[in-house]
Amino acid sequence: MWRTEIDLGGYVLVLLLATLSLPLAAAPLSRADHAIIMSIAESLKVPRSVADRLQIEEAGDRDTGAWGDSEKIGPVGSDGARCLGLYQLNPLFIAWFLANFYPHAPEYFNWRNPIDSAVVGLGYLAWLHARLGNWYDATCAYNAGKGNVLSGAVAREARYAGTRAYARRIVEWAGSAE
Repeated sequence: MWRTEIDLGGYVLVLLLATLSLPLAAAPLSRADHAIIMSIAESLKVPRSVADRLQIEEAGDRDTGAWGDSEKIGPVGSDGARCLGLYQLNPLFIAWFLANFYPHAPEYFNWRNPIDSAVVGLGYLAWLHARLGNWYDATCAYNAGKGNVLSGAVAREARYAGTRAYARRIVEWAGSAE
């Protein structure tokens, strides 16, 4: 386990990340946690179907629609960080989000806790939707960054073809589930 502290102007966020004690088998999302996550989605005005499909895309099995693994660790990203948990959150992003939107959040954010992951992941998606106006652009920004959507890079550059497909899968599946 390693510990990192990030000073956010008087608020110190402590991230504890287990690197050696990873489970050998996936920990499936429980029905109780799923129900709580759907309540979080509703409170943030994120359609349940969008929230459900987003976590399947991020940490579940896209082909079978199986719910995500709350302990998933993603590949190393372009910034050298690994995305973590049910909603595949970057540790630096977690710090920024909590400092800006939940300044009184508990000092210890547990990325393995699916509820913690959902609060941050779905909170960010709701924030993106409020700024971009539609779920397609919001999910593109969740995947590739808001700046890349606003600049038009996601819409026109070939390197974002995977992001466009990701967003279409979420929005089309969510539309058929509504």
